[in-house]
Amino acid sequence: SPALRRRDLSDIKFQLADEDTLSEAAPVRVAVNGRDERDWLRDGGSDVVCGVYEGGFKTWECAFDLIALLDATYAPGMLDGKRVLELGCGSALPGIRQLQRHPQVQVDFQDYNREVLRLVTLPNVLANTTNEPEMDYATEDWHRLTQDTTAQETLTKTVAARSRFLAGDWATLSTALGASGQYDLILTAETIYHEASHAKLHDAICHALRKPDGVAYVAAKTVYFGCTGSTLTFEQHVQAAGQLRLERCHQVESSVRREILKLSWRV
Repeated sequence: SPALRRRDLSDIKFQLADEDTLSEAAPVRVAVNGRDERDWLRDGGSDVVCGVYEGGFKTWECAFDLIALLDATYAPGMLDGKRVLELGCGSALPGIRQLQRHPQVQVDFQDYNREVLRLVTLPNVLANTTNEPEMDYATEDWHRLTQDTTAQETLTKTVAARSRFLAGDWATLSTALGASGQYDLILTAETIYHEASHAKLHDAICHALRKPDGVAYVAAKTVYFGCTGSTLTFEQHVQAAGQLRLERCHQVESSVRREILKLSWRV
């Protein structure tokens, strides 16, 4: 498979600095004390600010673990005709890899922050799935493209043939998606770092996952130091809810152990 390309954080900051105002098509989520995810990015603040910015501008380690597992599990074309959803997608590399390897798959992307979808997810999808080598969507060419409304609309329509982009909290995902059970495969990486979010993630997966054969993969660090989440606390929530079966299908031993949890419907 071709290498995955991703937009650099410095280029995102350059674009933000160069924009006087956002277009009406991409409204900002106004959050705590009037500060939004753009403010935190400009200031070089925390990796995660709960309820404001959930880390989507950065590519986290477990995303690469998930890509490796999916490459080993699904041969090219094996997901053709299937529907995939990446929750808390950020740079969206696991979902983008499926677009590369399976020409007839549909992959939808969800992130808490609309700005992450606009500034990171969509450019990364274009950079990895369009056949225009003269355009470098992962860097400054994307910023130039945002000034060309016609070109941007054309490319967005091309992407829309295979993907949807959903912004907002997991608690509202069922409303955004409508009918339940639409997805054969659900992916999420580095999204269980706060225990308070476990219930919303679990419920979002249950709403979106197709019965009876849908599968979800949750890639995460075993423990998130300084936060309340862990693979154990998430497993305990899944077991208590009683709807899904959980198995540990992959482990990476490092200074902080990383795991991938496989979720499927209980028979």
